[in-house]
Amino acid sequence: MVQHTSPSQAGTAAPAVAEALADLPPHLVRTFERRVERWLPDLRAGVEPLYDDADAVVDRLLAVAARRFAARPEDLHDLDERRVLAPDWFQQ
Repeated sequence: MVQHTSPSQAGTAAPAVAEALADLPPHLVRTFERRVERWLPDLRAGVEPLYDDADAVVDRLLAVAARRFAARPEDLHDLDERRVLAPDWFQQ
């Protein structure tokens, strides 16, 4: 389950995210959690000026992201990990 730093960040997405990630191996769940931790502030910053109910929009986006992450084929998850280890991969 995605761990957030405060209840206001968790919103209602936590159950939908947990459900989407339930069948993934622990290392992939941690990868998703780390990405949310890293990018959630940027997501919020982009959504808040545009929507009156930014929390609901962020919750929906997190749920969609979790479902799509879980549906990603294993070979693409492996490619993601290799690219993290070689951040200049796009220049090669």
